[in-house]
Amino acid sequence: MNAAFAAAAVGARSAVVGRVGADLAGSGIRAALAEAGVDALLAVDEEVVTGTFVETDVGGERAVAADRGASANLHVDDIPASLE
Repeated sequence: MNAAFAAAAVGARSAVVGRVGADLAGSGIRAALAEAGVDALLAVDEEVVTGTFVETDVGGERAVAADRGASANLHVDDIPASLE
């Protein structure tokens, strides 16, 4: 998503293809993409929540823990047949 935000910020057309949960986090992602001018081509998973991650930095040691959530259920059928 960072690349899509950066591209939109300089006036390029950009999109994100993915899958989010039918939850507050999924709605927040859609809203942030729309606000930035990024096309949100996101399937909504009614059964699994949106993925999350936690990043820590303790004593100079960085660690990331991730849960893919709905992204783990991304299927080829979620991808639009044509991207203009």
